[in-house]
Amino acid sequence: MTKLVDLAQPRLRLLHSVGAKLFFSVLGATLVALGSVSYLFYRALENRAKDEMISRLHTQVGRVEEQITQAEAYTIAFGVALQQMKALGITDAEAYKQTTFEFFQKRPHLTMAIGAGQTPYQLVPDRQWIWHYFSADQELPTTVGNLLPPPNHHTRYTELLTADNYPTQDYYLTPTTSGKGVWTEPYFWYGVTMTSLMYPFYDNQQEILGVIGTDINVTAIGKLTDIPVLSQGGYFAI
Repeated sequence: MTKLVDLAQPRLRLLHSVGAKLFFSVLGATLVALGSVSYLFYRALENRAKDEMISRLHTQVGRVEEQITQAEAYTIAFGVALQQMKALGITDAEAYKQTTFEFFQKRPHLTMAIGAGQTPYQLVPDRQWIWHYFSADQELPTTVGNLLPPPNHHTRYTELLTADNYPTQDYYLTPTTSGKGVWTEPYFWYGVTMTSLMYPFYDNQQEILGVIGTDINVTAIGKLTDIPVLSQGGYFAI
């Protein structure tokens, strides 16, 4: 008669041997160690990516803030110049137009246009409304305003009373009512997205003289931030 051999018994004894226990103990410890190292490595990469992203974000925020700060300082300086002209008794519309053009020529980077509109009879007493507005030509046939003659043929001039009836517009009414500078919501303007700083200015008796409008190219600001968020990719959006 053939004797049956139970092969499971030696295997069970092998699994319960000291050597097997030692092997599985070492294997388990190794797997735990590898898992811990992998987790720590992953967290290190995650933290590194986060630090890199925050650093680049701070850099881009700084670049945008620099443009905004320049625009605000430029607008305030223009208001001071108009205030001084008023204090000197200058009432000639052409003089205010020329000052506006001179400030336009000295505009900071990304500033596309600047203009100033008076409140009734304040700068030019023989005219109720007047707003001189100079802008960079966008080379589109429908662009508002008239091109200046050479060598300033890349600049357009517009009288906003005629072109837009500015006394009825929010960009004039809001700063004159609130008494403080306001930024407009971004809007599309002849091929680019812009935002405008509308800034009221006053005489020495704190009587409002008018409103200054400075237009900033938001599309160009977006291009300033056109770099990867991380070295591997991603992007910033304004």
